[in-house]
Amino acid sequence: MDLLGADGGGLVVAERAKYSGGDNSVLKMILYTLWNSRCYWCHRPMDFNDAEIDHILPKDAGAKRLMELKVEYGLPKDFDIDDPQNLAPICSPCNGRRGKGKKVYGPVPVVLSNLDRARELRPKVVRQVSEFGNSKRVAEHLLRASVADLSDPKARRAFEEHAPVVVQKLALVNKEKADFVTFRTVTVLAQDDELPVEVGISLNGRGRTAAAILEDVCRCAVEDVLEDRVPELVDMVCGDVRTAFEDIEGPAGPTSSGPPVRYFTRVDVDSIGYERVGALVEFTFGGNFEASFSASLVQDSWDGSGLTDIQGDAEVSGIFSFVATWDFSTGPGAVDAGDCYIESWAADVYTVL
Repeated sequence: MDLLGADGGGLVVAERAKYSGGDNSVLKMILYTLWNSRCYWCHRPMDFNDAEIDHILPKDAGAKRLMELKVEYGLPKDFDIDDPQNLAPICSPCNGRRGKGKKVYGPVPVVLSNLDRARELRPKVVRQVSEFGNSKRVAEHLLRASVADLSDPKARRAFEEHAPVVVQKLALVNKEKADFVTFRTVTVLAQDDELPVEVGISLNGRGRTAAAILEDVCRCAVEDVLEDRVPELVDMVCGDVRTAFEDIEGPAGPTSSGPPVRYFTRVDVDSIGYERVGALVEFTFGGNFEASFSASLVQDSWDGSGLTDIQGDAEVSGIFSFVATWDFSTGPGAVDAGDCYIESWAADVYTVL
């Protein structure tokens, strides 16, 4: 059967995978799993009960605006906003007015990236919706377990007694999927001292092992490494943003930029690796960041009569890594900070008169 809808049967299966006004719990569970149990907007792990289904291009945009968005993003006219290619799991805060609701929908990199990922995952979503129906009994029990209220003492006791058997069964099928991710946040002051940076730390089994070695053997808290490295990362991003502003070609020459001001920053550490190199143990932290900046810009006027003051705004995102090194001979607690790298980044830079 063609799950993408090339024949009649495939069309029926594809229809089942669409968002509807009824019960979307199966679709929600599949999206939640395929997007790695993370909110697609803030990228942070979330509990299944806190997850919601979001339309990447907004469902309430209105017919006219939706057609404009399709043109802006190069989408076909028959692009269905209720299809899995436009759906993703989102946490409640990001789906509210304080989160994603404040974003302006235009051809911005983050939306393009999310649409690309949703399109790539679409065949899996459609297939798994179909397979859920074919293995209805087991799938329904797993779905009921995933939405259980663990604040209920009876439900919690049932999980503690019976869930290990299910996890063991999963490990027999695929031991990597039997792993789990823990999440916590720490607050770090940046070098400019203007806006604290909330750092999310989400680690799988290997990451937790590395963190345990860092803290129990080296006697250095993960928070201490972050307090040393994250300010440098923020400073590097700020410098790159200023360069991006000054790369804007003005009407009569280059642009001069004042110091960029941060008004939003998010940093997530999603991996910690470790490796012994001779007498050293190297801990490599990796993750992603998002930030928004504003700066005062100056350009020569087009007729050469003077200078024009404008505002520059930038939304940036990227992937980073940094290293912390421990030398056996120095004793516990003496962990040296290594280099910080921005592995990749994307910036949406624009000016406002």
